[in-house]
Amino acid sequence: MLDDFWKDLEEGWAWGGLSIRRSRGTYYPPVNIYEADDKYIVLIELPGINPDLIKLEYESGHLKIRGKRIDPVCDENTKYHALEIHFGEFERIIKFGGDIEPDGIRTVYSNGFLRVELPKKKKKVITLEIEEE
Repeated sequence: MLDDFWKDLEEGWAWGGLSIRRSRGTYYPPVNIYEADDKYIVLIELPGINPDLIKLEYESGHLKIRGKRIDPVCDENTKYHALEIHFGEFERIIKFGGDIEPDGIRTVYSNGFLRVELPKKKKKVITLEIEEE
């Protein structure tokens, strides 16, 4: 039981065939994952991030989101009295099952949110003929 807890902690949280993990960086943008009949929708909170600094890759069932949030005030002469806003590089990896149609993935960045829609592959039904010997 305790071994399973540590394994989940190391690999990321998993539910319903999906898993999500924090890979590297000091900033971990929050992620929501939704499922509809025909697609998954990933919503990532990325306020203050230039969309040109966001990189997305999908390969072998893994959606990788990485980028950098730059501090607009920071320089070597600045003194800080409070640091509650996180800046820096980030990477999030979301593992999906094998039912994604990669050519149909769509992304939109609006009002500080990145929305990624991943369409599910259409299920094929095959009628099989029974042969007689």
